[in-house]
Amino acid sequence: FGNSNPWQFRNLTLGNGVATRTTTKTGSATTTITGALTVATNQTLQAGSSAWVLTGGGTPFVVAGTFTVQTAPFSFLATTTTSVLDETYALLRLAPAAAGSPTFTVQGGTLTSSNLVIGDGTNPVTVTLNTNDPSTNVTGNLTIGSGSTLVASNVGALDIGGSWLNGGTFTHSSGSVLFNST
Repeated sequence: FGNSNPWQFRNLTLGNGVATRTTTKTGSATTTITGALTVATNQTLQAGSSAWVLTGGGTPFVVAGTFTVQTAPFSFLATTTTSVLDETYALLRLAPAAAGSPTFTVQGGTLTSSNLVIGDGTNPVTVTLNTNDPSTNVTGNLTIGSGSTLVASNVGALDIGGSWLNGGTFTHSSGSVLFNST
């Protein structure tokens, strides 16, 4: 699905959980989901290259099937407590769209992102890796915006392949950070 016109959904569920199907996003427009994006069992989402914006709090992204990011940027913009799915993303932006100072908690497992941006420098957010202790691999740059906080896991790996840009607060939780840039 997709074209050059923006798409907006309250909730978007791809697949029925029975039939094996693939949904491929095409086009250049942003897809915004204000509730939850769900990829059902036996369903594959190929996210394409244009932006996905998830503004719902709670658990706005659920994958029971398969998620393939391709090059699409994903933004979690909730102003309330949010659980961030441990998947592989291209650009991953965790920044509330308005005031609220929410906490975004990354689920356990492995979170991989080509670039990770925390906060927008205006609306603060706390992103915690310490609650569920995921392994986190940022192959490019990690940016912590002014007023925002990244709380690292005390046991899960945090690997950074590019630059570390910290305008906010980093809490190490006695964990380790590996800079593996070439």
